[in-house]
Amino acid sequence: MKWCTLEATKIMNMCELPSLFNLKEIPLLIRSKILNNTLGITNMDCINELPPEWMLYVGCIKYWVCQQEYSTFHKYYLYSIFISMLFNIIDSKIGKHRNMHIFQKKYCQIIETIKQERKNDNYNSCIIDSTIIEAYNEIDHHDCVLAAPFFISHFKINEKLYTNPKIFSRYTVHVFAEFQSCVRHAMHLNALLRYPYPHIKIANLFNGTLLYNLSNNFKTRRNIEQYINTILQTSPSLLKLFHIFLLKVKPMFSHVLQDNIDPHRKHKKRGSKSNKNNLTKSDSEYFSADDNLHDPYYDPNNRFSLLNVV
Repeated sequence: MKWCTLEATKIMNMCELPSLFNLKEIPLLIRSKILNNTLGITNMDCINELPPEWMLYVGCIKYWVCQQEYSTFHKYYLYSIFISMLFNIIDSKIGKHRNMHIFQKKYCQIIETIKQERKNDNYNSCIIDSTIIEAYNEIDHHDCVLAAPFFISHFKINEKLYTNPKIFSRYTVHVFAEFQSCVRHAMHLNALLRYPYPHIKIANLFNGTLLYNLSNNFKTRRNIEQYINTILQTSPSLLKLFHIFLLKVKPMFSHVLQDNIDPHRKHKKRGSKSNKNNLTKSDSEYFSADDNLHDPYYDPNNRFSLLNVV
């Protein structure tokens, strides 16, 4: 039997791919370069400053975004992935909760106590400069309790889908399915290269229902970051981590996260077109009525109207 071998070949930056048999022998630096070149990660990116479990995941996000068509890709997809990266931190602090009723039964009184104590102590929620690793390691347990209801509410399938399936967005599912596929293949390549980046525990970062619901929520917000600030204002350590994370990764996605990009612009155009059509229709009805003004008309309440038909 003849075995197939992967012969050395040239790739970007003059980095050579070794044979498959010798792949494990090459230095870590070269293995990292192979993966970085594949995902489009450059030296300017912040990957190495991130928590280890986020490194490859953010690299996958960059690759996925770069493959998207600019005209159809919206930044609320990106913000949905970013904010969903926090749910595992909350799970690790307070346990895994997906049922709002059970959570409220357990934490309702605790939440009220936390809020009252912070009010009495004039709790300061200002954001202090620190590294992303420091912010990640300083997440407060009480902050996670207060933020949990927002995330739990987005883990549940919208019941309106059962009665009105037409509101289900197959395109949104497709967008995140593409991202999931990118992550899967990047994980395989990372394993083949003997883990230049720490292995991704995908269940800790990706949840399809959560992403779908977050994107549906965010696409209705004119300022997504301001909305997130409002949601996390009672959880300053989580908000701090999210802000530092955004500052680090925004340069990687500047073409998507520009402030002047309005995800509603297409809806507005459709609305304008619809209004124009409605206006045209109204005008048509108006002129049609005018055209009939000279037709004979008999009003039984006006005896002189008979003169119109003479």
